[in-house]
Amino acid sequence: PMDLFRARLTVTSTPRQIARDDSLSTTHYAIELMDRRQALAEDLMLAMRTVAGASEALIGLARQEMGAELDDALARVIARGLAKEQTDGSVAPTHLGWLLGNELYGEMWGLSRGTIVNVVC
Repeated sequence: PMDLFRARLTVTSTPRQIARDDSLSTTHYAIELMDRRQALAEDLMLAMRTVAGASEALIGLARQEMGAELDDALARVIARGLAKEQTDGSVAPTHLGWLLGNELYGEMWGLSRGTIVNVVC
């Protein structure tokens, strides 16, 4: 059984379909369910898409869940020049990290385990 940590609800009906049904009884949704590790991997991946990168606080939370696997992934991206450690303890993308973003983001997302549960209703 999954320890649910994050749920993302997306309306999949079109605006026109929603407008036609004033009770919303025929509105369709998709729900993604993530455990803590998957949510933290997603947060790390998304953080690496920003100039600020992954904060020291986020890295600390992720380290509690992932341990040495996180340290190894960060060491790899730093060694490859995709990211650099900042003086405040954060890790931010470099210019090369922006150019090779999919490799950087893939390293972070690769820390997730299992399959995200997708429910359509």
